[in-house]
Amino acid sequence: MSSDRWTDIRPVSPATDPFRAYPEGAGTWSRRVMVVEDEPLLAALLSEFLTGAGFEVRTCASAADVADCVEDFDPDAALIDINPGRGPSGVQVGQLLHRTSPHIGLVFLTKYADPRMTTGQGVPAGSAFLHKGAITDASVLIEAVETVLRDGLPPLRHDIELKGSLAQLTATQLEILRMAALGWTNAAIARSRATNERAVEKRLQAVFTSLAVPSSPDINPRVEAVRRYIAEAGFPDEAPA
Repeated sequence: MSSDRWTDIRPVSPATDPFRAYPEGAGTWSRRVMVVEDEPLLAALLSEFLTGAGFEVRTCASAADVADCVEDFDPDAALIDINPGRGPSGVQVGQLLHRTSPHIGLVFLTKYADPRMTTGQGVPAGSAFLHKGAITDASVLIEAVETVLRDGLPPLRHDIELKGSLAQLTATQLEILRMAALGWTNAAIARSRATNERAVEKRLQAVFTSLAVPSSPDINPRVEAVRRYIAEAGFPDEAPA
């Protein structure tokens, strides 16, 4: 294999055969995830979590193996280590996959707790970004994968540094504020979380309280909370479809 083989990824469209991923005797569609991870133990753990959740899994020990894996396996999503061993960086692999196979959802993995120590800048819009240390059980990993497979959900991003006032928010409050920063209405947020608008409104009120948003007729609390989110975490990757 030449040193440039990793770039030889043919443009791929999602499979048109609706039965191609049905295991024999099964009645549900099994989605496919490619894992690009050079640490064997972590690769095995990720595969176990994903398989247990009903995914088909193929592992690649390095970025150099990605082209063959994409061609043979046709994944729906890819978990990519930011530093996957020999060859190009995980970000370079993700950018190439995004250009050649845009239907593949991308989840980037990093071992660094501080996002400033990663090479995460330049990841394609709509990608999820997950700290390896946060994968304490299968639910965290599955949530990250689902956000890149399901339309309309903001991707999970652990590379947003929580500092200042945002550090005071719970995970649920931060998620709802991120959706608000995407421009979502309370109704849209409620649908995505399988709840009701009243519950969303209560969560937002808790956000305003945690952020100490002034109670003033001259200040819109939602706009002010979103302004602070963008000031500290940056603009969300993409708007809802």
